[in-house]
Amino acid sequence: MRTIRLIGILVGTAFLWVLGCGGSTGPATKGEGRIYVQNLYAGASEVTIWVVSVDGEVVQGEHYDLTGRSDPVPVTDVLPGGSKVVLHFHVATFEYSQRAGDFEYEFEVDGNKLIRIKDMYVHEGRLVYEELRYG
Repeated sequence: MRTIRLIGILVGTAFLWVLGCGGSTGPATKGEGRIYVQNLYAGASEVTIWVVSVDGEVVQGEHYDLTGRSDPVPVTDVLPGGSKVVLHFHVATFEYSQRAGDFEYEFEVDGNKLIRIKDMYVHEGRLVYEELRYG
């Protein structure tokens, strides 16, 4: 009888845990940080990045020339966690054929973030990148 009661208590406790009674203590806060961009696309003849907007507000900022560079470059100042940043990527290659593309992507600040440019498919309208924690 005690075994059945103990099993019932354990099942009830597990059920309440699944419902959230005793789980998370609330939403996680996002950390402040910068966004860095790194060019790993070896076929690029021209790579330029600039910030279009931060939290919907247009930014008239610096253009960063990453042509021939493979080191991470900071493209924002330190921003509050949760800030939404739109970056514009201009990538061109003239190695085998003349191709160029302009891409805009939104990123959310949660600590320092590294955006690695890996490849581009102009005809498909996409840039291949990976987004990583940095530092």
